[in-house]
Amino acid sequence: MALLQSLSTPPVLLSLGVVGASAVYWGRKFFLGTYCPDHLKQGNLKGQVVLVTGASKGGIGYETVKALYLMGATVVMAVRDVSRSEKEKKELEIESESSTVKGQLIVMKVELDDLESVREFSKEFLSKFDRLDILVNNAGIGGMTGISKQGIEIAFSVNHLSHFLIVHYLRQLIIDTSIKYSKECKIINVSSMAHAYAKSLKFTKDEISMSDTSVNAYGQSKLCNVLFTKSLARQLENTKIGCYCLHPGAVNTNVFRHLPYYVSLVLNGLKWYFFKTPESGAQTQIYLALEKMEKLSSGSYYDDCKKANEYELSKSVELQDQLWNLSEELIKDFI
Repeated sequence: MALLQSLSTPPVLLSLGVVGASAVYWGRKFFLGTYCPDHLKQGNLKGQVVLVTGASKGGIGYETVKALYLMGATVVMAVRDVSRSEKEKKELEIESESSTVKGQLIVMKVELDDLESVREFSKEFLSKFDRLDILVNNAGIGGMTGISKQGIEIAFSVNHLSHFLIVHYLRQLIIDTSIKYSKECKIINVSSMAHAYAKSLKFTKDEISMSDTSVNAYGQSKLCNVLFTKSLARQLENTKIGCYCLHPGAVNTNVFRHLPYYVSLVLNGLKWYFFKTPESGAQTQIYLALEKMEKLSSGSYYDDCKKANEYELSKSVELQDQLWNLSEELIKDFI
């Protein structure tokens, strides 16, 4: 009783409040993660062209667009809802009016669950731009079941195959840009730590053509991002093109909007404290876009702006080649 009374005195309560508030503050800072170093953001990307898929406001793609636009880059926002993104583009332009350095924002439509749309987008991009310095394959879905318009499991199609097709079309432009301007270029694929959850791989055409309701489907699609990155890095080893994949962290975005209601309810209760903001979640891909290749490791997996350990299975060259061959088979009618 005496102990309780002593703890209830104003000075003690004030001290406990300060300690509690400090714990909440520093805990929140910890969960926000590491930010891209400021000195990298002081550079000038004027004249460079950047492509970011999945660039709607409220996501890490939009924050990536914003950061690189404010460094002078021409940034293409590849999105499903053009009307929405045109409004968000104007809002960002107005918001940035006082900035001394800014580039240009261009909105282009692409539906990543439809390879025909991806093909048309890629061809349109090639007709409009004569260089591509940074490609950020950011768009993705989670918690959604079904198949794409081509009859392919939806997570595999959106998270991996659509970006595989984009790279197929734009790869040579990236190579030409690097050679013409004698500069480093980047291909960045947004993966997830969930790539380690892929236990049963479905890397045949028949298997990948079936809807999958399991966590394994999302994990496999994220494993594909890592495998694809490593394949690209091997193929582009003797160039000035760096290929990287990353885990953005647990971010408070709408990527898992298709999850069951009861799961979303639980997540919403945790997001405010344990999840990163879209701005903090975008930091690793911004870092990879800006850091010099000599300080990075092409083909590697990053988390919190530093190299991290990927799932051992992703290091299998045989599996990387198997995925590449399957992906080429699946896109052959769209090239």
